[in-house]
Amino acid sequence: MGISEKPFCRVDSLLPLTKSTSISFHRAMSGQFRRNGKIWVRVLTDIPITGKPTEVRMGRGKGNPTGWIARVSRGQILFEMDGVSLSNARQVATLAAHKLCSSTKFVRWS
Repeated sequence: MGISEKPFCRVDSLLPLTKSTSISFHRAMSGQFRRNGKIWVRVLTDIPITGKPTEVRMGRGKGNPTGWIARVSRGQILFEMDGVSLSNARQVATLAAHKLCSSTKFVRWS
């Protein structure tokens, strides 16, 4: 059994990643891979964001959850890819990186 090279995408700066952003870059990548590629998303949006409606008086507890985010630190891996060529993986990673509000770096390891 040989060791295969796995490309992945890493974040270069600190950012909060929303659930809609996570879904959009996953859709951008999965649309390019057809059937032979596999994607592992390494970020979980598990922190709730709450908010109260406008023109509501102070007090009476915290607001209802309005969305979900994940805190992504510098150098954290966002997703991994497998089963695709290196050139195709690089192209898909740059396409998905345009969906994020932070700079990313394409890295591969074996």
